Amino acid sequence: MSNFLTIATVTEVLKQTLETALSKYITGARLSTALRPNSGGDKLPDKGVNIYLYQVNPSPAGRNLDLPSRNSNGTLTQRPRIALDLYYLLSFYGDEANLEPQQVLGCVTSTLHARPILTRDSIRSVINNTPYLKSSDLDQEVELIKFTLLHLSLEELSKLWSVFFQTTYTLSVVYQASIAFIEGEERDSVALPVRERNIRLIPFRQPVIDKVSPQFVTVDEELVIGGQNLSSEGVSVFFKSVPVTPDKEDREKTNDRKIAIEIPPDLRAGVNTVQVVHDLDLGTTKEPHRVYKSNIASFVLRPAITITVTNEPEREENGVMIKEGNLSVGFRPKVGKHQRVILFLDQLSPPSSQPPNAFSLKAPAENGIADQDINDTDIIHFPFKIKKSDAGEYLVHVLVDEAQSEETVGSI
Repeated sequence: MSNFLTIATVTEVLKQTLETALSKYITGARLSTALRPNSGGDKLPDKGVNIYLYQVNPSPAGRNLDLPSRNSNGTLTQRPRIALDLYYLLSFYGDEANLEPQQVLGCVTSTLHARPILTRDSIRSVINNTPYLKSSDLDQEVELIKFTLLHLSLEELSKLWSVFFQTTYTLSVVYQASIAFIEGEERDSVALPVRERNIRLIPFRQPVIDKVSPQFVTVDEELVIGGQNLSSEGVSVFFKSVPVTPDKEDREKTNDRKIAIEIPPDLRAGVNTVQVVHDLDLGTTKEPHRVYKSNIASFVLRPAITITVTNEPEREENGVMIKEGNLSVGFRPKVGKHQRVILFLDQLSPPSSQPPNAFSLKAPAENGIADQDINDTDIIHFPFKIKKSDAGEYLVHVLVDEAQSEETVGSI
């Protein structure tokens, strides 16, 4: 959620971020904001940077997120949200003989490259210290604003500066800020009449997930969810559709800033999602109401494997001794019938006369699950057939739906 002050807030946060950097590294630099580059030399900084918002476009990445906002009768069903990309012209001023514009340019670009995202803390600081932005709620928006340096050709840059009548070109760059959401103030459709009144007043605490670590986790590790407003009396964590209740008594593991939780044992390996949900007991039914839901974050669950090799009697085939058998791989968690599984083998100590061998073995159809009533398995058998001369120790790892296991050593 963010109101009509979003654009002004973004500009002010950008201004104060660059002011802090310039005052730290460049003596005497002064920053001017929201001035046209042709405003006159007395208004533009003698040494510093001028920020000018010269264009606003609908954001292709978010312009259709609020459709449809009305039903077939024209009744508003949800507040419309417009998604915008903001384009800023940053022009640099100073004594050309001492290369001051170039010094300011280096400071500004390095600052925005190192910290391209407007943090909620910086947004709150600006809102609290800027009277005309007191009503801004950009710090509550889930989508954070990111600045990207744009590449403009000489022709594009000259067209841009030609807009400013009789203004001499000065060293400048263009940044894009996206995505800036602005939500309307219209009221959505009125709900049906209430049969029973049951009021409970609580502060609005929308949980927000900022990060999940580690991004690549095994079933034996804890997943740490970082963000804001994560803790609640009725908090639960959904792994896809599987709810898990964290330890609410252990404040080291569950608090407003983080939730450390074990991976459900029946979660499949591969790319998974996690979401924090706050349930609220309103006293009307036995089932609590799921009032607040966070954004969805993703992580990769890596399979843990064990290797067992069963060898068949050696035999000769076309004058070459053949070694064959089954390489049985145990999985934690279990592998689903329709998951893609590939086994990779890399020879560790090949003979000096030949390069190391590398094999990839696909799992049998439906991962070897013949029973139609069974949907997963904790072991898959990979038949192999190699020359006896290729036998030895191999580095083994498995890919399950793009999630790679840790490497282990097996002898075949």
